[in-house]
Amino acid sequence: MTYMHCRIRVVDFFKWKAEMEADAQAQRDAGMHLIHLWRGLEEPDTAFFILEVRSVEKARAFLDPAAVAEASKVAGVLDFEWHFVESIEDYSA
Repeated sequence: MTYMHCRIRVVDFFKWKAEMEADAQAQRDAGMHLIHLWRGLEEPDTAFFILEVRSVEKARAFLDPAAVAEASKVAGVLDFEWHFVESIEDYSA
């Protein structure tokens, strides 16, 4: 399975989270599904999240710089990075 591991710094965590939730259908249309969301303890306006990705190509298209720039401005994003990763082993058991 392929995932997108993300770190984001925002002006206001709760405003960004509401925008993220409002964008859920567009994410699903791009073949992505939010799996888990964490919020930083020392930096509460920093979040980490994992999206399951069905198609890396569709996900990259969704992350088009022009579209991301406008959405980031609305959501108050200061800094955002993502990495496509694949599952190697499950240590949760």
